[in-house]
Amino acid sequence: MMLFQDEGNIGKWHVFVLISFSALHHAALTGTTELLAALLEAQATVDIKDTNGMRPLHYAAWQGKAESVLMLLRSGASVNGASMDGHIPLHLAAQYGHYEVVSRCRQNRASGLFVPVIKRP
Repeated sequence: MMLFQDEGNIGKWHVFVLISFSALHHAALTGTTELLAALLEAQATVDIKDTNGMRPLHYAAWQGKAESVLMLLRSGASVNGASMDGHIPLHLAAQYGHYEVVSRCRQNRASGLFVPVIKRP
């Protein structure tokens, strides 16, 4: 987390939370299937976690990127891998109404069960 003072308004501060994620996270988030395919072909770690424990599959599911979800699942992504707040990709797809992604997750044995929250130190 970083704290910055607003130079135009003395006494006003802005907090920025930096989330570190990989090129694979970015490709999944944006649905850039060409980049995703190239990264997967180059043996990128399919279940790499960001600072919140979210994997590329979480990002693709959250944004409803069905083709990216399919590519990640075919590459061995963990359909039941939980983020630090206990969400699996299925939860994010359902929460945002991405029914095709929900279906793909369920076809790949997504549990649908909520995973207990992992407390941060």
